[in-house]
Amino acid sequence: MIKRFICIFISITFLICTFSACSKEEEINVIYPISADPECLDPQIAETAEAILITRNCMEGVVRLGKHGEILPGVADKWKISSDGKTYTFHIREGAKWQKLNSHEDVLGKDFEKTFNYSVTAADCAFGIIRALRPETAAKNAYLLYCIKNAAKVHAGLMSENELGIHVSGDNLVIELERSNPDFIRLLTYPMCMPCNREFFEATGAKYGLEIKYTLCNGPFYVGNWAEKSTLTLYRSDSYVGKNRSAISAMYFNVNTDDEQIVKKFNQEDYNASPVNPQYLSKIDGSSHVKFAKQQNIVGGLVFNCTDLYLANENIRRALIAGLDIKSLDEERISAQGVIPESCRWGGDSYRKTAGTIEKPAVDAITADLLFEAGLEELERSNIDLKVLCTEEQREDVIRLIQSWQKIFGFSITVTSEVVGKDEMAQAVLDGEYQIAIGYFDATDGCTLQFLEKFTTDNEDNICSYSSEDYDAIISKCLYVFEGEQIIEGMKSAERLLITDGVFYPLYTDETCFAYRDEIKCAYPVSNVSDIDFTARVSENDKK
Repeated sequence: MIKRFICIFISITFLICTFSACSKEEEINVIYPISADPECLDPQIAETAEAILITRNCMEGVVRLGKHGEILPGVADKWKISSDGKTYTFHIREGAKWQKLNSHEDVLGKDFEKTFNYSVTAADCAFGIIRALRPETAAKNAYLLYCIKNAAKVHAGLMSENELGIHVSGDNLVIELERSNPDFIRLLTYPMCMPCNREFFEATGAKYGLEIKYTLCNGPFYVGNWAEKSTLTLYRSDSYVGKNRSAISAMYFNVNTDDEQIVKKFNQEDYNASPVNPQYLSKIDGSSHVKFAKQQNIVGGLVFNCTDLYLANENIRRALIAGLDIKSLDEERISAQGVIPESCRWGGDSYRKTAGTIEKPAVDAITADLLFEAGLEELERSNIDLKVLCTEEQREDVIRLIQSWQKIFGFSITVTSEVVGKDEMAQAVLDGEYQIAIGYFDATDGCTLQFLEKFTTDNEDNICSYSSEDYDAIISKCLYVFEGEQIIEGMKSAERLLITDGVFYPLYTDETCFAYRDEIKCAYPVSNVSDIDFTARVSENDKK
């Protein structure tokens, strides 16, 4: 009798503790501002920051990114990479499920709970990547997957998708590459590589991801409410049994584009998590209950307009770089280690850590003078006039740089500085209404090659209007020819060329910020502060 009483007491105590823990867990909600309502939640074509943010949290690929960019298990609990780096085998964990919704009856039929298999399978993982490579899907970043065997030909419509190097063997997803790419496994964390159930996708009749009933989520959250231009809500999934089950029970995303109002609402605790415009960071409540997650995903420096009357001349630009004396500047402010910012990844590590610092060319007065004279001769001029746009904060640095040019080129050059606001300067650079400016480039998704692509000919983000066959060839080879360490060396060569060619001379690093309150312990920026993972619990190392 006593033993029975003890057992009952222990059982009741356990249940009380369990319910208390669940109750405490369920009290954590996130209210978070987004810039716009996502037009579509189809992971394979998610492009906007909002669509990526939502799919990041309600979908899970074979692997996922950790707080420090490390590769963690997702739907796959383990994987193996062949010694030549060309074959990846992912074992899909037992118990992975799609979230069941009552509205799925409209898609799958009255008896959907009996007829539809809600288990996430290796076939689902394979079909998601296959869909991304179908020409008709028009996945924006599909070309990044061209290292997969026959992917380029399939994406171009020249070969059947059955010829792709993607196979299913029992509970395993096997992917064969044409050439090794150490960054490939990180690419599998992109929304376009999320699992997709073929039966459900085909049953939606081309409406996949357009309404809640046409969504099928396998991540720690699922879409529970989607009121256009108002509120989108994610709820914690009862079907998710992976290691990243979140302590957050619901996330409410409200459209708000007013930076000042966002800060006000955060300080009033109407929002308990929010990206913060750096200009408004000082206005955030600095109490001990507010935490910040920052990412160095911006590099600033001298931007040269390659379509300017004088700067279109390569010899003039190269002369300016050879005559640039940055040793006269404050070393603490000159923090850029290269063109690529710290947030860009290479596999499970930082690209910057892997590639190291790109050494900037030392000042060489003789070379600078010779290049400048050659440029003047080509322009049929004896002197040129240049103007550098900068902010008040950068003015002192710019004056020192101008002095280093005047010391070498003398009366052959006249350079002035013009102080403008940061927004005004950004707009001038965007419109091409500048000669030289302190410009900034940000890494939106952590992909090194995509960052470098900004400088290729005809790229819409090429604010320098740079056009170089040599540079384009390097980037093309990194994407479609090089393998293994060749890719790293190619990207380092591209960085050096941008500097020596007088296109972008990196000087500063800057960061974006994500603010959150104490109760939000499991959120962290993945590739930038608009791409937040709300699913991972705090590790013991992070607690320290």
